Amino acid sequence: MSRAACRLFVWIVSCAVTVLGAVDADGVDRHAPDFVHVSLVVAAPGDDLMSAVGHVCLRLECPTFKLDNCFSCEHEKASAPFLSVFFERLRMGLFAFPTDQFLKSYREEGRRVVAYPLDLPPDMKLRLWRHLDETVAKGAEGRYDYVRRACTVAVLEQLRATVAPHMFAFPPWPPSYARTRREIFHDAIGQIPWSRAFLHMAVGTAFDSTESEFEKVILPADLVALLAETAIDGRPVLNLVAARELLPQRAPRPKGAPLTPLVAASTLLCAAVGNAFCPRLWKGVGVLFGAILSVLAALLVYFYAVSDLPTTNWNWLLVPFNPLFVLGWRWRRKWGLAAGVLLVLWSVGMCVAPHRLTDLSFVVLSLAFAVFYASQRERKPV
Repeated sequence: MSRAACRLFVWIVSCAVTVLGAVDADGVDRHAPDFVHVSLVVAAPGDDLMSAVGHVCLRLECPTFKLDNCFSCEHEKASAPFLSVFFERLRMGLFAFPTDQFLKSYREEGRRVVAYPLDLPPDMKLRLWRHLDETVAKGAEGRYDYVRRACTVAVLEQLRATVAPHMFAFPPWPPSYARTRREIFHDAIGQIPWSRAFLHMAVGTAFDSTESEFEKVILPADLVALLAETAIDGRPVLNLVAARELLPQRAPRPKGAPLTPLVAASTLLCAAVGNAFCPRLWKGVGVLFGAILSVLAALLVYFYAVSDLPTTNWNWLLVPFNPLFVLGWRWRRKWGLAAGVLLVLWSVGMCVAPHRLTDLSFVVLSLAFAVFYASQRERKPV
């Protein structure tokens, strides 16, 4: 037998083994295209930081065995979710919920939920389900990580981990991915400005750096757009036209608060300017600025030196709201002018930087402190 004939014989045998192996003793062909249905389930944004960009998970259905589960990356429940994320040691992991149970909370909140069918190879669907089951079995094994374990990041990693021996053909990255993760998230949560400002305090410069564009796919809407332009074996992964609404939007979209951080910072800037020209107008302005500085410095020191959350490294806000200013508050008349110049230079640097490094409200607040410090300088008697 020739070498070519041997190769043909081996190929035929391997195909036969694959086909026969796909049919179990129960007679079910687990490699049939319709044995498993995979969908990308996307929930609309909520009204707090934890749900500000929405949620995404994978839904796997097996009509043969009447299975219908949503595999969702979740953190432990807490009485105060917003604060608990940053100040408690929450755990998180992948959980499997019957779809009806998974949709219950979104139905109660009135948030829209849409399912996008994914056209994946049959063997990849089986590997994906097995991979998800194995991950669920580990439970909430990981520390809460809003960077590496975010829902969008988790779903994309699950798909990429089970695609071989097939390959994803991703589209060219659009110009929007030239932004940093800080800029992407900042633009996405404009409806909750106070939470957005708090986020800038919690994340340091590590949040601005990434090794690849895949790390910037942090929004459910961006994942949908990416998969809509992605193919496997020449077949599109996601068809937007085939989207199916599971729940309608009943709750009104979150509205911004009238008193935003930028408005509050601008008010303080006006107060600092007024105090500079009429220091006797309001003697409590020093107490107000001292209290604000103390709170901001304490939070920044906590995130930088105490918290073990991801990306809580150096933060540029430690320059204007430095704890050394709090320690030397009593002698601010001696260093006030120098501090004012430093804060003006810092504010200019934040504005001319090629990428956003903090929220604009902190720049305005820094200028307010610059004016206040400069007005506190020692004046020689005439």
